[in-house]
Amino acid sequence: MTFSHPCNNLPKIRIGILMIILLAGFFVRVYHLGTPSLWLDEVYSISLSKMSLSQLVAETSGDVHPPLYYIFLHYWISFFGSSEFSARFMSVIFAVLAILMIYKVGNLIYDKNVGLLSALILAFSVYHIHYSQEARMYSQAVLFTLVSMFCMIKHQRENKLIFAGGYIVSAVCLIYSHVYGLFILAAQNIYVLTLFFLNRKDLKPILINWIFMQFAVVILFVPWIPAFMGQIIRVHSDYWIPTPPIRKIATPLYMYSGSWALFTFFVSLSCLSASQYVFIKDSEKWKDHFRSLWKRHRTAGFADIWKLYLLLTWLSVPIILPFLISIFFKPILMTRYTLVASPAFYLLTSKAIRHLAPKNILTSCTIVIILLSLFNVHAYYKTVNKPPWREVAMHLDSSALDTDLIIFHKGYCRRSFNYYFKRQQLRQIPFPRDNEQETDDILKNLDDLVRDYSRVWLILAYGEGEERLILEQLNKQYASRYHRKYLSFAYALGKSVTIDVFLFQKKE
Repeated sequence: MTFSHPCNNLPKIRIGILMIILLAGFFVRVYHLGTPSLWLDEVYSISLSKMSLSQLVAETSGDVHPPLYYIFLHYWISFFGSSEFSARFMSVIFAVLAILMIYKVGNLIYDKNVGLLSALILAFSVYHIHYSQEARMYSQAVLFTLVSMFCMIKHQRENKLIFAGGYIVSAVCLIYSHVYGLFILAAQNIYVLTLFFLNRKDLKPILINWIFMQFAVVILFVPWIPAFMGQIIRVHSDYWIPTPPIRKIATPLYMYSGSWALFTFFVSLSCLSASQYVFIKDSEKWKDHFRSLWKRHRTAGFADIWKLYLLLTWLSVPIILPFLISIFFKPILMTRYTLVASPAFYLLTSKAIRHLAPKNILTSCTIVIILLSLFNVHAYYKTVNKPPWREVAMHLDSSALDTDLIIFHKGYCRRSFNYYFKRQQLRQIPFPRDNEQETDDILKNLDDLVRDYSRVWLILAYGEGEERLILEQLNKQYASRYHRKYLSFAYALGKSVTIDVFLFQKKE
């Protein structure tokens, strides 16, 4: 009787673990996928994707995001419908593929164990779970970021045409998915150019190919440049993102972690990952190790220092560059936009865990990450994390009269409300309109709007206190007959959101 050596079973074990991670990542994302109400950006995605492709592209050019996600969603909902579950399921697919790709990238840069650890962290990241449950482009952008990084590294190592083509396709898809994809391309170019200037002789053929690849990406992006320039002008003239404080730089790392406990754990490990001197005790070895960091490496710059430099560039550029633009030009930094940088954070953390010795410490760290991540996921699902517009619409469907008027303090809220509201014959008006302020003259117009109605519904959401003036104005002619608060935590906004529904009836 013959026995196989345990090491011979390691590849099968790793494949089995990867499959478990992928299945777990899938199930935590489809759990309650269709339960939370669609919020306004998701409804916008669906309404846009129901247009013809020419209308879709024209409409998107007036927005701030590129059109590729909406094009994908256009074909998706034509086959599978536009229910909450269906519209969000495409994002789940992108997210699960991203888990697979971070494993491939981690294995390519370091080894299979780093790939598995990073896949595990991404699979249970509550931040990624949230954005893979939205009918938005974020998980798609993360996937194309990982594919472009994979192809870039493979091309540098093997210089094959297939990887050059894969990079071009994935990079183009990335910048057509989200504008922050441009910062990923900037990080990649910073990395490649740094390698070239420090090792020109060995990397000259690769650099020439790289320049052609970047030229191809630019050429394929040219059709969108006029729309992109218009978007830049609109953002510069009028955009709602506030100027970020200096602490905003660290906010993405906290959000990627999902909690203060994991944030502290991950950052501590990442600091270890940034040090190439861990567990080197002998002073002579320290000196030898220090000298070796600056030697040119035969593997086209893929010594440990360059692997670290790649990940740090990937992590920092999509955060720091938007921050600097926000400080000196126009605020554009949104934490969720930086999601494309998060895989680098997970890879740094996984590399640090892999670096730990002895083996039982590595196992303990992995168990801690799993337990803390599952705790975050449990807490996430216990919270209503999207404004409950379905419940608001259902209440008015059953309670409003055909002769009633519905007033929205924030006009854009009608997008989410009307996705669920069936009685479209009821008149709805936003007040005040557009960017009007609640001045005395504007408030007097409210009297004219409601004069012919004996019952008026008022829906308040995303207010900052100014809505009390509308309540005071309505109370002059009407008596409040009903008031209900709908409470939720808007994960995308990072704050609690209250939807107040009032019913006013004209005084006798």
